[in-house]
Amino acid sequence: MPGVPATAKSGRTTANGDMSLAGALLETRAFPAAILDRDGRAALRNSLFDTALTSEGLAGMLEHPAAAEALDAARDPGIPATVTGEFGPGGGIRQLSFTPLADGTVLLDFDAATDGGAPEGDDPGSEAVILQKSAMLADAERLARIGHWRLVLETGELFWSDEIFRIYGFDRDSFEPSLEPALAVYHEEDRGIVTAAVQHAIDGGPGWDLTVRLVRPDGELRHVRAIGHVEADSDGKATALFGVLQDITEQRDAELARDRSEKRSRLFLEMLPIPAGISSYPDGEIIAENARLPAALGTDGRSAIGMRTADFYIDDAELAENKVIFERDGSYHNRELHLRRLDGREITIFSSALKFDYEGQPAVIFAFSDVTDILQVRHSLQESDARYRALIDGSLQGILVHRNLVPLFANDAFATMYGFESTGDVTALPTLLDYIDPEMREAVLADSSAVVEGRDFVPSVRIWNTRLDGTPICLDALRKRIIWQGEPAVQVTLIDVTAQVTHERELLRSKELVEERARQLGEASAQLRETNILLEGAERAAKLGHWRLDLESGAMHWSAEMYRIHDRDPATFVPDRENARERYLPEDWMRLRAVVEKAIEESEGYEFDARLVRPNGEIRHVHTIGMLELDWQGKAIAIFGILQDVTEQRRAEEAARRSEQRFRDFADASVDWFWEMDSDLRFTYLSSSIHERWGIDPTELLGRSRFEIIDATTDAAALIAHQDDLSNRRPFKDFAYRTNRSATGERWCSISGKPVFDEDGAFVGYRGTARDITEERRAQNALRDSESRFRDLIEGSIQGILIHRDMKPLFANDSFARFFGYRDGSEIEALPSASILIEPSDRAGVAEATARLLAGTETTNRTRLRYRAQSGQVKYADVLRRMTNWHGEPAVQVTMFDVTPQVEYEQKLEHTNRELTRLATTDSLTDLANRRHFMDTGEAELIRHHRYRTGLSLVMLDIDHFKRINDRFGHDAGDEALRSFARTISPMLRQCDMLSRLGGEEFAILLPNTRLDGARVLAERIRERIAATPIVHGAHRFDMTVSIGIAEATRTHSNIQTPLGLADRALYAAKNGGRNRVEVFSALLDAGVEASGAPREQAAARLAADHGAQSSGKPRATAAETGGDRQKSGTRRR
Repeated sequence: MPGVPATAKSGRTTANGDMSLAGALLETRAFPAAILDRDGRAALRNSLFDTALTSEGLAGMLEHPAAAEALDAARDPGIPATVTGEFGPGGGIRQLSFTPLADGTVLLDFDAATDGGAPEGDDPGSEAVILQKSAMLADAERLARIGHWRLVLETGELFWSDEIFRIYGFDRDSFEPSLEPALAVYHEEDRGIVTAAVQHAIDGGPGWDLTVRLVRPDGELRHVRAIGHVEADSDGKATALFGVLQDITEQRDAELARDRSEKRSRLFLEMLPIPAGISSYPDGEIIAENARLPAALGTDGRSAIGMRTADFYIDDAELAENKVIFERDGSYHNRELHLRRLDGREITIFSSALKFDYEGQPAVIFAFSDVTDILQVRHSLQESDARYRALIDGSLQGILVHRNLVPLFANDAFATMYGFESTGDVTALPTLLDYIDPEMREAVLADSSAVVEGRDFVPSVRIWNTRLDGTPICLDALRKRIIWQGEPAVQVTLIDVTAQVTHERELLRSKELVEERARQLGEASAQLRETNILLEGAERAAKLGHWRLDLESGAMHWSAEMYRIHDRDPATFVPDRENARERYLPEDWMRLRAVVEKAIEESEGYEFDARLVRPNGEIRHVHTIGMLELDWQGKAIAIFGILQDVTEQRRAEEAARRSEQRFRDFADASVDWFWEMDSDLRFTYLSSSIHERWGIDPTELLGRSRFEIIDATTDAAALIAHQDDLSNRRPFKDFAYRTNRSATGERWCSISGKPVFDEDGAFVGYRGTARDITEERRAQNALRDSESRFRDLIEGSIQGILIHRDMKPLFANDSFARFFGYRDGSEIEALPSASILIEPSDRAGVAEATARLLAGTETTNRTRLRYRAQSGQVKYADVLRRMTNWHGEPAVQVTMFDVTPQVEYEQKLEHTNRELTRLATTDSLTDLANRRHFMDTGEAELIRHHRYRTGLSLVMLDIDHFKRINDRFGHDAGDEALRSFARTISPMLRQCDMLSRLGGEEFAILLPNTRLDGARVLAERIRERIAATPIVHGAHRFDMTVSIGIAEATRTHSNIQTPLGLADRALYAAKNGGRNRVEVFSALLDAGVEASGAPREQAAARLAADHGAQSSGKPRATAAETGGDRQKSGTRRR
């Protein structure tokens, strides 16, 4: 099916197609047609529409109620609509059809009566006009390689324009278009998608805008772009399919060629194993980079593009000297420069650079190697011994090296343990036997001999020795056999455990599982922006405009894309022959005018490439094709043509040429060298840098294999792996080998390469880079020997030792690893960060302490931290941090000692104290505050009340008829009633409130910051909640009520007993009033109770009945009056 693409875009149509497609679509309509934008204006229309209706007439027609309703339906919900009536000027338009497009625009068709108020002019339906427009359309389609088609669904009739036959490669005279052959032309991988897209549109879906492949009868593969939509009747039923097809094969080939050129340039740059880039000249702004440049400049992952190379120089004199060299020579090779990276690190580099032309502008291509480590390795080796001694002297452990108890080395900690003034006093001793317990001397001598002779011995032992002052010292000793100055010796690591063995500690292990998982919910939704009109967008995508010049009147017509190509505003600019001169470069205008004049003279078409100038001065490359329109006498009456913007195509061709030259320039400017080999793995090219590094003429190696210069001592396994890569045509990286073929003696080389295949996929050889790594290998060997001595001393330490930089472990001994449950120090060194060993709550403090060391405000700092081992066990350690130097750069040394047993004992003691405090302040039955705790808290709140003048209310509560509950259901039921009473009220209180059981069934509430009104509201809620909450005990279920009294503390109250007594008197009034009620203390209430003896006696009797006591006719004494605890008032309160 013509016009059905391989991938459907969202929306019924799209405005990304060419403008010529829009014109072709509208001009083929048999009726006046236009595409309406969201404001109802005709954004694009055919010539029949211009003849039938003006812009004012369109606006008036759309104000008609029926037309407005149909237009709204086409926009939302997007249903095609057809209305009949009398529309337009004079009512001459009988029927309107609205077809929705996906970008919010609407296609309008209508029939115009012959007397419907169309502007004066030629009859648009006359045969002459139709023939003229058909000829114009055919010419436009042929020039733009665009054809149109239409399929009537009911009859199956399929129409193709001439250009469709040409695109498909069929002969119009011998081939009859039909559906099945049309579908068979499409590539088999696209055919199913084509059919599905058309069927989806017929079923009511959107139109299509796709790119597909078709296969002509002669087997040629062509790429086409297809756009189409469904035509529907007034009921919305699909009646026909209409679409356009454009051959975009050449345009696609040009884009692919440009992409291949760009990829090749990026590949050459990325193949370099060292940082490299391109900067503008002379301002030095970086405009291109490979992947290694940002890291080398310390950009923290950001691109270096846009940065200035001059900003990285440390020495302005070096920068000035480079400028002089460039002005004089245009390049330099292997210059030693000093830079400061963005992260502040200063580095030394060997750099090469070359000035060249980049995209028409002067630029500098540069590459460099960071040789900071190589230059510093000698300095690092000199500092190595000092660093090791500093590490050992900074240790809390005593370290001794001896041979048969004759001291060879001791650190400061060892001398301090035994009371020596310096380590020199230790090493001056002829023997250490005098400082060992006499009972242990024989065993120590035997073990020492076993260590030196390589026999079995006890590596760890606890010994008692004597200090210089005669005091005993208990030490844990770890012994290890080492090589000291070429001969066997014993390294002893000592830790003072005298205090530890004098105290017994209980070891408690607690496991805490604190792990939370955060959920990540993310849903991504993308909506394609609504586009402009379908056909106008198609013309814009192809950057192809069309135009027509009437030679008699001089009038010129431009499509919308013509205005965009020229960057002109169609509202203000009118194209004509007079202003054509200013649109082109002078030399191109003269040639173009001559070509056009010749074409007119000879009545032939023409094709021409030119450069036009936009108003802003920008130059664009265009390709124009024109043809003459002749009258019946053969006289030229007009010129019709198309204009295509081919600027990007020209730039791609120029970029491909410059890319090849850049690669050659870059190869010659690089510190390392490039090489190429043929399919027999023999050199066909080597850059000149090999002569500078090894003194070898590149031509001497051409036609020879690399294996002829590889020394036999090269690592056999690496060589076999490299040969396997070559045999299987795999890329390889950093294969290192040794050679003696260099004019400078033995050298080491590292090479990387990728296989090269031709367009048919056949292997043609390898291409890659080579780098001299001789100095790196020598430095690595020297550093490895130095590190071995350091590890022998540190690995024997009992204390954990870690060295890190920015929390990245650089070294850890086995004791440090075992503290956290790891096998050895190598597992710690493999961690990405030592932070994962620290509890999250302690990480900020560790970072601050480390920052103080780095800032120099502290030389050392000590702390105690909590850690979690791999097993989950929480452990504690005393930590000493100090600054050190590691490989020439600052680092932090951490020495830690396990104090887990001591901390766990302290934690257990603290827990015991908390439990005793809870038992002393809590009622055991209800878990509420007891009377003593309530009174202490009340006194404190009263003081705060006096100081800040805040409200303070007290509430007394007494369960009604509590004796009946005990008598009827038993004391266990009474206990459950008290617990239920506490559980019901507690959730109703604030955190600052306090509910207390004063004794029996009597409770009190302390309400800070609360006035009487607030306290009364709370009391009423409590009373209602208690009455509505039944008590369930075993098989029994019963209800209970409560009487409540409230009072507010005043500034005249000197202790909490006074307002508590007033609340108690209000409680009397509540009991006297019939129970299950709330009373607030007031002078009037108190006077009423005092004045009426009978009610007071009655209330006392009721309280006595509730409590299980006989009424004596006297008022109940309050706690304030008696000063005693009321728990034993009457019988036991249950």
